[in-house]
Amino acid sequence: MNGWLIRVHRTDGTVQPVPVARGVGLLEAFRAAGVTGVFGPCGGRGTCGKCLVRVGADQPAAKPVLACHLTASDAAPHPVLEALDIWLDQASQLAIQAGFTGPARPPWQPPASAPAAGGEPARFGVAIDVGTTTVVAALVELDSGVTVGSVADRNDQGDWGADVIARITAATEGQLEALTGAIRQQLAAMVDYLLEQAGAAAGEIGGYAMAGNTVMLHLLDGLSPESIGQAPFQPLSLFGDTRPAASLGLPGQPGAQAYLLPAVAGYVGGDITGGLLACALDQPDGQVALLLDLGTNGEMALATPSGIVACAAAAGPAFEGANLECGQPAVAGAIDRVTAGAGQLRFTTIAGADPTGICGSGIVDALAAALDLGLVDETGYLRFVTEVAPHLAAYTTPAEVARLVLTPEVYLSQADVRQLQLAKGAIAAGLDVLLAEAGLQAADVARVYLAGGFGTHLRPRSMKTIGLLPPVLAGRVTAVGNAALEGAIRALTAPGRAALADLAGGVRYVELSSDARFTEAFMEQIGFAEPPYQDYDGAAGLASDLGFEAIAKLDAATLEAHPEVREWCAADKCHAFGKNWMCPPACGTLAQTTERLGRYRWGVLVQTVGRLEDQFDLEGMEAAERRHKQRFRQLVAGLAGSFPRQWPLGAGACSLCPQCTYPAQPCRLPGLAHASMEASGLIVSEVCERNGLPYYHGPLTLAFTSCILLD
Repeated sequence: MNGWLIRVHRTDGTVQPVPVARGVGLLEAFRAAGVTGVFGPCGGRGTCGKCLVRVGADQPAAKPVLACHLTASDAAPHPVLEALDIWLDQASQLAIQAGFTGPARPPWQPPASAPAAGGEPARFGVAIDVGTTTVVAALVELDSGVTVGSVADRNDQGDWGADVIARITAATEGQLEALTGAIRQQLAAMVDYLLEQAGAAAGEIGGYAMAGNTVMLHLLDGLSPESIGQAPFQPLSLFGDTRPAASLGLPGQPGAQAYLLPAVAGYVGGDITGGLLACALDQPDGQVALLLDLGTNGEMALATPSGIVACAAAAGPAFEGANLECGQPAVAGAIDRVTAGAGQLRFTTIAGADPTGICGSGIVDALAAALDLGLVDETGYLRFVTEVAPHLAAYTTPAEVARLVLTPEVYLSQADVRQLQLAKGAIAAGLDVLLAEAGLQAADVARVYLAGGFGTHLRPRSMKTIGLLPPVLAGRVTAVGNAALEGAIRALTAPGRAALADLAGGVRYVELSSDARFTEAFMEQIGFAEPPYQDYDGAAGLASDLGFEAIAKLDAATLEAHPEVREWCAADKCHAFGKNWMCPPACGTLAQTTERLGRYRWGVLVQTVGRLEDQFDLEGMEAAERRHKQRFRQLVAGLAGSFPRQWPLGAGACSLCPQCTYPAQPCRLPGLAHASMEASGLIVSEVCERNGLPYYHGPLTLAFTSCILLD
């Protein structure tokens, strides 16, 4: 046998025979045979580990193998290919919405439609967004502008690589025809599906409008994108014109035309011009607005009263999970949301299914939560289990294998975090350059439109935490959904196409690769903001002025409430248990304390160190305690204006009143009284050790320790 003949078992139960010629890899054979559902974002280089298939006569006993690692030979089948049966187990149904939630569409103006030869006037137009990762198509009634059906799927070109650079490389290495054929075949199949669902015929389609970045439209049109991949990054076409739909392999009336939305430059394409039109940014209203598409190209446009300026930052596919160890598209089982609270990580999955990986929104959330808990530091370093509080140990790993663990099978690795830093650094730096080009500050931006299916599910707070957006913009974000597709829908009409032509011609493009400002901004943005200690110096300065002998930053992620400390309290050796409003049980349960601790990120840790004449110097001990409590009350009062939600935890039982009113009457001084660190379940020596503050200061010394959680 000259090669192999294998049987591919699809997830829908169908079986497809696929010949694999001698010397041809399995992944390459899948491409040639049109086998979809195998995700190979590294382009078959063997680096991503995503093109997993199962090999064996019976699915339950089938062995996992990477498709790119198998190549046919003249000999008998590969030892693992016992029965020449391949089982696909990757879900292919994307959790992507084609809807648009931005500004209202202007009144629809139906396009003029002449009857086709021997037929009826066209009823439908098809709008398509050809994304690098995802392709979305919508069947639109031409008379009303109503979308009667839509469908989304992963771009079948993904097997040649996850980002546009990989596609450009593949095209220049002889794969242009295959790439063009793959997307045309996929689009035709999607249109057939839409027609079937609507009970319509191909002859009822009068035309197409197609959005996409400049590289994707080149590949669709059969043009080489090679010139876009090298300086000065000039495309062969900026489109904004029509060609017969049949020339792209698309069904329709004999005269049906396909309009490709105009691009601005090699890396700012028709998806952005379509988004600008959809968000009405071609109509200045005196305010500054930002359109942000967080796909692999990181395209963004800033609309100002004096015009529109745009750029593209090469973010790569990290936010879409393509090159991450456990990353996956937004399919059932993908972790899509991660939150941190009470010292724990919690997550949800798409469709509530068992977790199988993590998609874009979950990736951004997970990184933000890890920063909140101190599992990742400001440099992007992922801490090992010995470097975090015990209650966080389950979320990290021993030395040499740094991972942020969500489940035993789903995690972010240190390499993943570095990929995310590069991606978010590029986006943030691109925005910095756009603002500088327009002579504006982030605070001048009134609205941020977040476009794309990925953006729809992002939480602005997580974007702010990882530095993807300036903090001032987090509250100004509107997720608008698929703005490119909405722009394509409007491009089915003559007014829409005229507006797009005017818009594209008026956008000023900034090429970041040759802009020194981008390089400088990128180096500044690649890290993460430190936990918000920006006001620590003021707090520490006040503490020093009050006379505290030792002061340290307090990372709230290091705080752990221990049940055994409450047991020590219950033993009542200090004679305050059950007798004081600020002591257990009156000060709250351990669960309540843990939940409240989880609300904070940082604080200040202070000590008063008393010097004793000898180990029996009771007067010296009492004097040191009085000094400490007085200083601490002054510190709490001094910080109250700057930190209204501060939570002081003192040393020892509250002694403001000679006799506490507990439990007969309410506390007399609720605004001044506070519980101790011990009453909150904290082991003081442990807190000191984890935050770099000495607990023991030498012979004949006694240290009183308190803390204030500030933010």
